[in-house]
Amino acid sequence: MNSRIPTFPRCSPGEVERYLGKLSGPLLDRIDLYTEVPPLEFEDQGQPAGIAVDYLRSISEKTGLTFEFVPADSTAQLDQMAAAGEVEMIAGMTYDYDLAQKRNLGMTRVYLNSQFVAVLNKRIDETNLSGKVMALSENS
Repeated sequence: MNSRIPTFPRCSPGEVERYLGKLSGPLLDRIDLYTEVPPLEFEDQGQPAGIAVDYLRSISEKTGLTFEFVPADSTAQLDQMAAAGEVEMIAGMTYDYDLAQKRNLGMTRVYLNSQFVAVLNKRIDETNLSGKVMALSENS
């Protein structure tokens, strides 16, 4: 285990309730949303959407925390907004502690694990992919 990776305490629902009861008003965290990473985060008819957005909305419903989604068009813009204090969090970042450290960011525990898969045309022999062309999204 990498000793540089921070550990985070887990709070019981009662501890969360007691903490929220001490706050003087609602919290608002601005979350940077890279809009070109479906299904994690994207815009649907101009509105934030995706797995990360649904997850954060669920947290909001259960805790009373309020999130404002701030769209970004590139990772460079994400970094600029975080460095300028325009956002408090970045949704859906790849879990890479070294990258986060280079970008001067902290990380939470992983909330989503996924496997990469290749989707093949039925006519393709999956045991012989030599010479085949694969299309990748720009953000893969």
